Amino acid sequence: MEATKGCKQMLKKLGRGEYGTLDEHEWQNFLTNFKGWLQDHGKYDQATMWYEVAQGITLTEHKARDTDKGTEYYVWEKIQLPTKAPITLSRVKTKSPTAPPPYNTPEGWTCPKCGQQNPDWREFCVACGGPRPPPPANLYPLVSKIHVHQGRGDIEHHAYEQYRPWTPAELLAMCNTLPDPRTVPSTFLRKLDSVQTAYKATWADLGSLLETKGREVLKNQILAKAPGNVPRDKTTKGSGEEFIEAIEPWVKEQQDIQTDNFMTQAQETKQTVADYATALEQLWLDYGYEVGDSKDF
Repeated sequence: MEATKGCKQMLKKLGRGEYGTLDEHEWQNFLTNFKGWLQDHGKYDQATMWYEVAQGITLTEHKARDTDKGTEYYVWEKIQLPTKAPITLSRVKTKSPTAPPPYNTPEGWTCPKCGQQNPDWREFCVACGGPRPPPPANLYPLVSKIHVHQGRGDIEHHAYEQYRPWTPAELLAMCNTLPDPRTVPSTFLRKLDSVQTAYKATWADLGSLLETKGREVLKNQILAKAPGNVPRDKTTKGSGEEFIEAIEPWVKEQQDIQTDNFMTQAQETKQTVADYATALEQLWLDYGYEVGDSKDF
């Protein structure tokens, strides 16, 4: 009882009003102190995901309602990621001396000769003058960039592609567009294939999406039916198509189970045709399909 009361107080504190800002340290304490309560109420995975992107998130909706069980707080319904302001020259000058240079980001490259971190647009190391190493083969081109570099009076344009995995917020948004693979496996496979085609998603991307949708246990069950081996590099071009092929046997197995259950739904002796049709329709709806929706076949 005290844990529930304390948890609700913490939820209210985390909300901080309609446009409050989540505090990463408080989220960490919240997940540690109330892990059991969150798991009992089926909110631990969701809270963990929000913690990963908690710093700087702004709540757009925080409300409470009174129910028979008491007051329920909704702090995870809607979030809005803040727009990152571009770094201007004046802002760079005001940075503290201990802060890293603005170009020292994961998107830069490291000189193999001296280990110097260089910005993306440089073709030669700023420290030793060594050339930029070529990008890895088969790099997944999720982000395409062009940088302009001027050297010795000539302007050079350098285009390159760089792999960037989906963020937790992007994974959640993508996950909400997919149906449950356990109820409508064929529809799930078709829509997952559309995601792969549209975004040129890799094995790593689709694996993270499947784990977010059905958790790691379901992902392992599905991939256990895969006919081939897991690729060594899950971010290469073509690995997404391999992932779709890998989960097809599991989808086929689930379809066969559903078909057997549907075919064994026999009409009882005193059951009218209308009641029998209703029973078949209810079984179809239990699988997550819409009656008369040809897209689900």
